[in-house]
Amino acid sequence: MMDLSDGLAGDLRHLLAASGVGAELLATAVPISRAARERARTSTGAPPPLTAALTDGEDFELLFAVSSQDAVPLLDAWRARFPALRLSCIGRVTAEPGLNLRDRHGLRPLTLRGHTHFAKG
Repeated sequence: MMDLSDGLAGDLRHLLAASGVGAELLATAVPISRAARERARTSTGAPPPLTAALTDGEDFELLFAVSSQDAVPLLDAWRARFPALRLSCIGRVTAEPGLNLRDRHGLRPLTLRGHTHFAKG
């Protein structure tokens, strides 16, 4: 488990690298904040909402992985215990290293990165 202070696309890569695995994210399952949708709608320079959800830091979210056999029981128990607090299943871990995104166009490598500390620019 880790926090998403550097954005989902970046922090998930850290988790995957430490575990020697890959992942497939489902674009339709990634939570997108109301603020990201509003910024994209009202600001010409704002990133698309999914891009913001994948790359923005300081999201105050937690990321963790559980085995596929534990996923549904965890979701059920979570909803019973914390009905007002959302828990989202956003994809699956794969044996093949790399981070991929499944969207309406199919499966493709996710090239977006999260926040990079001390980056020039």
